[in-house]
Amino acid sequence: MLPFFSVKDKDKAKDFNFEIDGEIFTKRFEPDMKLEDVRKKLAERRNNWKAEKFMFKQNKRRIYHEDESDYTLNKLHKSDKSNIIVENLLKEIKVHVNGEELKFPLDPEDKLKDICTILKQRFVNDGINENSKDFKFRRKNGKIVSKSEVDNNSLKDILVNGNELYIVILQESKVMIYSDHSKTPSKPLRHTLDKGKSLVEIRKELEYFNRTK
Repeated sequence: MLPFFSVKDKDKAKDFNFEIDGEIFTKRFEPDMKLEDVRKKLAERRNNWKAEKFMFKQNKRRIYHEDESDYTLNKLHKSDKSNIIVENLLKEIKVHVNGEELKFPLDPEDKLKDICTILKQRFVNDGINENSKDFKFRRKNGKIVSKSEVDNNSLKDILVNGNELYIVILQESKVMIYSDHSKTPSKPLRHTLDKGKSLVEIRKELEYFNRTK
């Protein structure tokens, strides 16, 4: 719960200038208010702002959340004409989904596995696609990002042009399979395959299908 301001507290409060995402505005706070609480109050201005994704900066250097206790608003506010710089880690990312372009506020420094969780929830909430829980990140050349990359890499590692993300929602579809070893090449196999699987996985699936048919 954020601190309650009494009349006495308000007498201590003063105006501070803030700059977030290029927007400059003035807001009134107690000079000794915890920076964590300041972040929470600032985040109330926008639906797509999150307090945990704000970082104060001093001399162009980030002040990490665990170090905020070493700073005060007065220390960050050099003069009445200066602005307290707050970096918003969330950036507007263009998400290309099966040819459709969507926009979401995402943190490029988040791990891909966390981005995956965030997007799955957004897709479900927005009713984008009933199969949205089964998607893969992909590079612009079409290559699917591997599971190990998802576990270890950050979003920024696969962004195109710094703000574009490509994903594909996996869907099963019937395909015609032709084999040089088929005794009847004029009658190809018809099988349902997951487009997102690797060729190694598909080969194993087809080998199993041929053994059991």
